[in-house]
Amino acid sequence: MLVVSRMKKELWVEKYHLEPDEFIWLSRVEEKDAVDPTKLHMLQDAILRFLRENGGKVIVYFEGVEYLILYNDFPSVAKFLFSLRDYVISNESLLILYLPPNVLDRTQESVLLKEFEEKEEKELIEEISQKIIARAVEGENNISGS
Repeated sequence: MLVVSRMKKELWVEKYHLEPDEFIWLSRVEEKDAVDPTKLHMLQDAILRFLRENGGKVIVYFEGVEYLILYNDFPSVAKFLFSLRDYVISNESLLILYLPPNVLDRTQESVLLKEFEEKEEKELIEEISQKIIARAVEGENNISGS
C-alpha cells in the first residue's frame, strides 16, 4: 500500500496502526519522502513508479486533496486525480481518495464524484480485503511456480 498524506508518516502510522509499503508526505518542507504540493508531476511520477515496481494490484490511499487545491487551481488538481485514477485502474489497483466532509465546495465535490465512486466504509473494507487476498494468492502462486 502507498499512502499519500498531509500527515507525517510516523503520525499516520500511529493514528491508523498500519505500516504502508511506501509513504509520501505532502509538504513544502524539503525532506526525504516529501513532495511539494505545487509539483503534481513529481507526485504522479512517484505514484506511477510505485505501481510499476509492485506490478500493479496495489492500494493507493490518498488524502490531502484540499491541500493540493491551496497551491494549485482546482481544474489542475482534478485533471491530476483523473489521470491518476486511470493509471491506477490500468494497473489493476485501487485508489482510495479520502475527502473529509465540507472541505470542497459543492461544484468541486460534484466534479470529483462524477469520476470517483463514493463508498461506505464497510464496502470499502471489503474491496480492500479482496485486493489484499488476491495479491497474497498471486504471490503464493509465483513462489510455487518458481
